Amino acid sequence: MDRKKKDFTLIELLVVIAIIAILAAMLLPALGKVKNISKNSTCVNNTKQQFLYQIAYQSDYADWILPSFGVRTLTGNPQSWDSYIRYAYMKGPNSKNIFICPGEQLPMEDSTNGFTYSHYMANIRLCGEIDNTTWPPHKVGNVKQPSLAYISGDNGYKTVCASAGSAALGFRHGSQPFSHYKWPDPPPIPLGNAANILFFDGHVESMKGSTYNLLYASGDKLSPRGFIQ
Repeated sequence: MDRKKKDFTLIELLVVIAIIAILAAMLLPALGKVKNISKNSTCVNNTKQQFLYQIAYQSDYADWILPSFGVRTLTGNPQSWDSYIRYAYMKGPNSKNIFICPGEQLPMEDSTNGFTYSHYMANIRLCGEIDNTTWPPHKVGNVKQPSLAYISGDNGYKTVCASAGSAALGFRHGSQPFSHYKWPDPPPIPLGNAANILFFDGHVESMKGSTYNLLYASGDKLSPRGFIQ
């Protein structure tokens, strides 16, 4: 007996296309979330690796905390904290990986189109700067509550900022738009996004913008926490 092939009708084809479109619409947000989680995880790992070099500096320099700016390398030029780590402990100035946040689209070390320094900043109140009488460097002994003292975090200022207080944190991790800003303009904080913050005991906290706003409104500015200024 002959069997005739049945072709798809136009309506059936349109139904199949519609189902595929619906499935794609359902899957794309989930894939976006997975991608954001992966970027955030890499950023957290970056900050933990930075902490290992912070410890190395403390061991080499009699328990002094690595200053956020002003430390000189063999070149004699004052360096930001991230540049010093790359010169002194890594493979030189091109060793950038742990200072590049995958959640940040703008380049580092590009004062025209991106960040003058890296995608991360140091807490100037805790780390201090060489020859800065307002924010001098500190020793490990000044830190009384390591789990409360934040040492570095996601940088929110595009230019001229290797260090600052907590107001300069960049809440870039999340699905909400993140607007960059320049000193001294206050940052617009996307409440649903998070910033990764490294504390002196080595733990990293992904703090939501909404949580930070509540702390800031209550007078808790994060920067002076946990140590004697």
